[in-house]
Amino acid sequence: MRFTALFRRLSIVACLFALSACSSPVEDSAESAQVAQELAIFNVWARPTLTLKQPGGVYLEIANNTDTDDTLVAVSSPRASRGEMHDNLHQDGVVRMVKLEQVVIGAGTSVHFKPGGMHIMLMGLDSQLVGGQDVPMTFTFEHAGDVDVVAVVSSDMMGMEGAHGH
Repeated sequence: MRFTALFRRLSIVACLFALSACSSPVEDSAESAQVAQELAIFNVWARPTLTLKQPGGVYLEIANNTDTDDTLVAVSSPRASRGEMHDNLHQDGVVRMVKLEQVVIGAGTSVHFKPGGMHIMLMGLDSQLVGGQDVPMTFTFEHAGDVDVVAVVSSDMMGMEGAHGH
């Protein structure tokens, strides 16, 4: 339990450092730091893919540390022709995947994208996702705008959570 809490804190610090390092001019740097403090994206990871035709699954957590709801409206990566948000719906003993057009992150709350639930799909990958690779991504929010993050591909085929999914 203590290791998980420490890992989560270190992940947040690493995410904030990466976000602030991505900006160019000084004014952009201040704005990026503000966005990073208000809207934190962390624990971003992807599953390795077995073939080039297989879409990539990406999982993460978004914390909205503001007093205002924000909405994730798009995801993209230069490694994929398109990114989509999906959820798995369980109905009458059947699980089906549904594309989401947007995801609301309520003020003061967190949203988890995890195996078996909401997740990001990267379609039309330029190459297979291999353990240890970095996958640059852009998350577009209604209020916060574009936030750049990096997903690390797990070296474990089951992924960092060890859960099943697609």
